[in-house]
Amino acid sequence: MRKRRKKMNHSEAIEKLVQGMMYFSESEYPFVLEQWKGLSDASLREKILIAHPEAGSLEEVPPASFFEKIIRNLRLGHDAYSLQMADRYKALQEYIRDNFSSSMVYRCGKIRVGIYIVIPETAQDYIVLRSTSVET
Repeated sequence: MRKRRKKMNHSEAIEKLVQGMMYFSESEYPFVLEQWKGLSDASLREKILIAHPEAGSLEEVPPASFFEKIIRNLRLGHDAYSLQMADRYKALQEYIRDNFSSSMVYRCGKIRVGIYIVIPETAQDYIVLRSTSVET
């Protein structure tokens, strides 16, 4: 008798996609998956701003631009690791695009910039991929 494989939910699938994936800037930081529940759009933005009190404002980046820039920069590296990371970012981008009606990318901060890929699951529940960019 064959065991049935349990179907992964979206959070599990995304967590598997980003496992070991780094956000590259002047430093490298991993992505952390979080579940944010019961938040309005305004509350979501406020939660990000509270984590970066020195920032003062939140920058929204179109997801396609965010992913294209990272993938392009990684492919310039030409080494096996950079090319593998570029492929993983592309797989993440495609998974989000194919399984969700929308997503947002926010940047918040000055030198230590919070990077947030926000994926609405319902009107007030979000899958959030959080990382950090160091920009001096």
